Amino acid sequence: MQLALEIDAQAQSAQREINIVKTAVAAKQRDIRMLELISIEVKSLAKDTKIYQGVGKMYGFARASSNGGTDTRVLGLYSVR
Repeated sequence: MQLALEIDAQAQSAQREINIVKTAVAAKQRDIRMLELISIEVKSLAKDTKIYQGVGKMYGFARASSNGGTDTRVLGLYSVR
């Protein structure tokens, strides 16, 4: 009887851990999908399109580059309050 209770407790603990991992995986998959969508949007912009890029707690004014990224030069900073 004692052994059965111990096994049951371990099974419940393992199931909780599995649920935590499944939740974390789902969150990471959502993040990946969001980044893919953002990348597609940025790549579809014209080369000289003005965009804002997060720089810590500020936003840097940048230009979209032809490779889908942003120009490395920060053209201006805007504080987020």
